[in-house]
Amino acid sequence: MSSRTDARSRAPANAQRVREFFVDVLGPQRLAAMGAASRDVVAALRDHMDRDCALDQDASPVT
Repeated sequence: MSSRTDARSRAPANAQRVREFFVDVLGPQRLAAMGAASRDVVAALRDHMDRDCALDQDASPVT
C-alpha cells in the first residue's frame, strides 16, 4: 500500500480525533474567536510583507 493510500485510509479516524480533541473541546464560540484572531495575524503578516519585508534581501545570519 502506498503512503498516500495509507494516509487516505486513516483520514476518517484522524478527522474524528481532530473533532474529538479540538473542535468539541473548544466549542463554537472559542473556535470563532480563534478564527478571528487567525485572520488578524494573517492580515498583519500580509501588511508586513507588503510594506517592509526583507525576505528578498541577502540577510546575514545572526551570530
